[in-house]
Amino acid sequence: MSFRKNFRRKSIFIFVLFLALSSSLTAQTTQVIIKLKQNAPAELLTSFRNNSIRSDKYSVTKTLSRFNVTNSKLLFNKIPQINFDNSSTGLERIFLLSVAQNLSGDLLSILSKNEFVEYIETNRVLKIEFDPNDTYYSNQYSLPLIGMPSVWNITQGDSNLVLGVIDTGLDFLHPDLQNSFKLDYGEMGVDGLGRDKRSNGVDDDNNGFIDDWRGWDFTDEPFTGDPRRGDYLTPDNDPTDDNKNSHGTAVTGIINASFNNALGISSIAPKCKVLILRAFDAEGFGEEDDVANAVLYGIAQGVKIFNFSFGLILDIFINGGNQ
Repeated sequence: MSFRKNFRRKSIFIFVLFLALSSSLTAQTTQVIIKLKQNAPAELLTSFRNNSIRSDKYSVTKTLSRFNVTNSKLLFNKIPQINFDNSSTGLERIFLLSVAQNLSGDLLSILSKNEFVEYIETNRVLKIEFDPNDTYYSNQYSLPLIGMPSVWNITQGDSNLVLGVIDTGLDFLHPDLQNSFKLDYGEMGVDGLGRDKRSNGVDDDNNGFIDDWRGWDFTDEPFTGDPRRGDYLTPDNDPTDDNKNSHGTAVTGIINASFNNALGISSIAPKCKVLILRAFDAEGFGEEDDVANAVLYGIAQGVKIFNFSFGLILDIFINGGNQ
């Protein structure tokens, strides 16, 4: 018998607690902004100013009373001295009201059609746009110009999205790019003989490229013969940037340099990964066949977007005055 009584008491307590929690959730309030029209009666305006808006005299107050609206107050308690006529702007006719959050939509729908209401809207919550703390962000005027702070609030990229940068390679020691490049984990770790897969001379992931753990160097210019071109002759697994202007490094940095790390620049898509595809030499020259091979490799490695920051050199021969 005592067990049943205790069980009933506990059940009643839980039920009451549930009702209390439910009522607290439904009782959450929000604010709405309402502006009365110029034709609104003086008595109505006074009732809004004095927070005495529960009345059956006017259609507006009747509706507010029905929706249990409370706490009417002027939106602008102090109107600064500005060179315009306050009466024409109607600042003194704009009020802030409190209403249960679950009723605000219906209230707005009804009062937006009222004869004395110029407009009514939710007092929306705003947020400061994200500004990264990277050292040189203040000098990157183009990023705010193209709306990047708003974009960063929505997304900063996705590590599953791989971008292929076909350029002069990457400075893998750059402190702001340590998390920028895509790694091939099939070519990392230790093999069955205890050797580092990054340099064991074996195509561990069977993709046709040996030790390609951080991209590939496709540069192959057999007829160049110019020592200023740097590493230009033999394709290999080292796509390090030796360009005199570090062009590939700069391009990758613009795309996805580490973000909000109090270092360097801010990038467009910091959470994406870049596959490093070197097809241009130290002087910035490259050949179409190397680029084509880089594209094919990139597709096989899952690249969805390629960046081409290069153009075509046109050889113009003038013979006998004819172009």
